[in-house]
Amino acid sequence: MRKIIFIANLLVLIASCSIIRKTDTSEKRNEEKYQGKNVFQDTENKNLTKQNFFIQKAEIEFSSEEENQKLIASIKFVYPDQYLLSLRSKTGIEAARIFITDDTVLINDRINKKLYFGKPNSLENRYSVSADLLPVVFGDFIRSKQMEESNISCAGGIAECNYIISGRNIKYRIDCNKLKVVSVKQEGFLKSSFDKIEFGTFIKAANNLIPGVIRITFNKSVITVKIVKIEVPWSGNIEFIPGSRYDLIELL
Repeated sequence: MRKIIFIANLLVLIASCSIIRKTDTSEKRNEEKYQGKNVFQDTENKNLTKQNFFIQKAEIEFSSEEENQKLIASIKFVYPDQYLLSLRSKTGIEAARIFITDDTVLINDRINKKLYFGKPNSLENRYSVSADLLPVVFGDFIRSKQMEESNISCAGGIAECNYIISGRNIKYRIDCNKLKVVSVKQEGFLKSSFDKIEFGTFIKAANNLIPGVIRITFNKSVITVKIVKIEVPWSGNIEFIPGSRYDLIELL
């Protein structure tokens, strides 16, 4: 269950549309236009969490030296801060359902008939997953006020920058043509939910781009996420139904 919840909290953000197509890599932007603050502001403007979305299907593979496990996920997001994630086995049996807002975490462990509840900071205390970093994990660009951006420019089509977010040193690499994050690292933090995340196979989603493949590495393990069927913008809502007669366990 611990690993399932860990994977779940790394998967709370991806967005796309019902029709997926690969981006035309022949479209190039004028790199000189995106210098200093321009590239960061324009990349931030493309963040996926600016609207509701529904990932109807994502394929997840967890691999380590000890084992390999495959899961199916669906994710709903309602702006600005509500997430609902369902994790299923390849045969379709739901293993867990997770609801997260800015002040609440609820997890239905359907296999063991347990309902976990707590605050978002319990994710970091227990699983080293900061709720503030969930958008970063899935390709959004979050800035802080602790860095001067005016002297940063694109070199070879890539801009790099470091930020301190929730006490963590986050290093971004941004594609100045796509205006999307292509990789992110955490540095100098021992209790970390990830070491490096790489984003690839960008696909068109309405007027935006999203990474179709996300590769997360941590402690000699890898999580690979592939988007299969998704919808954005999405006009539905989120409802979390606690399991009947489940044991209640507080996340501390």
